[in-house]
Amino acid sequence: MKGVLPLSVRRLRAERGRAPHTSRCALMRCVKRLDGLPRWKWSQTRMEQNGLRHLTTGREDPPKEMKKKSVFLTWRCLGFNLALSLPLLYFYLLQCEKKKKQKGKGQIGLTQVEYIGKPLIGGDFTLINHDGKVVTNEDFKKKFCLIYFGFTYCPDICPQELEKQTIVIERIVKKYGDVITPVFISVDANRDTLAQVKHYCSSFSDRLVGLTGTKEQIRRVAKLFRVYYNEHVVGEEQTEEQTEKQKERQTDTQTEAQSGDPPRAPSYNYLIDHSIIHYLLDADGKFVDFFGKNCTTSEMVERISHYVDLHLQSGAAV
Repeated sequence: MKGVLPLSVRRLRAERGRAPHTSRCALMRCVKRLDGLPRWKWSQTRMEQNGLRHLTTGREDPPKEMKKKSVFLTWRCLGFNLALSLPLLYFYLLQCEKKKKQKGKGQIGLTQVEYIGKPLIGGDFTLINHDGKVVTNEDFKKKFCLIYFGFTYCPDICPQELEKQTIVIERIVKKYGDVITPVFISVDANRDTLAQVKHYCSSFSDRLVGLTGTKEQIRRVAKLFRVYYNEHVVGEEQTEEQTEKQKERQTDTQTEAQSGDPPRAPSYNYLIDHSIIHYLLDADGKFVDFFGKNCTTSEMVERISHYVDLHLQSGAAV
């Protein structure tokens, strides 16, 4: 309607005491100019030029003191955050540097091994050593014991692991004396005779004690140590490496027969999948640690030395 002024103009008239005085004609020209534009285009400069600044805001600018106070609060918050974050950053960098030093000294392997609870590994067992004597777990107490399960016809894994075990034992003995006994337990009752086990162990070390037994005895001791093993038949096709190893075994069998040793058991055409783990027992015959295939000789020596040191610090003799 032509006779009705816009709401903004009526509000301006109500606040005429605070707004600057303008003529009616100038006011109407401003209103017509602004009515054709969106509200977001009503710039503050245009409104100030026409004396209509209060149409958009309805209030004056905040005083300068309030702006100064806001800036002061911002700087204070920044200083407070810095006061909290800088000590935390320093502590984090300090811990990183400490871990680097520990790694450089070779101590990081000990800090990464943690156990929750006591694993149920080990127990009483009865087997036969490579000299034909019946032995039990009691015969291996008073010294640390490093046990490995395998079989003498293993083409690659068992020889590698027993070589590693031999190196570890030599380093421990050189450092502490005769404080540990290496043990090899066969899981192949069909082929690993006493003579075969004795010959196999002597090829690695004179300290290595070979144990075997009946199928039931081996099954029981493997269950105590949570060892998995399973026989599987080898196909007719063989690799060149397997053929060479078979020839070497036949040659060794002939040599034993000529020397008067009991011959080996007949060679059955199968292999055995089994766990590749070394088990460490303390001087009381209790399980304390294990070492997998990926564990290096240096790591094994370091961790075994840790347990030997603890045992010696307690005042017990080995």
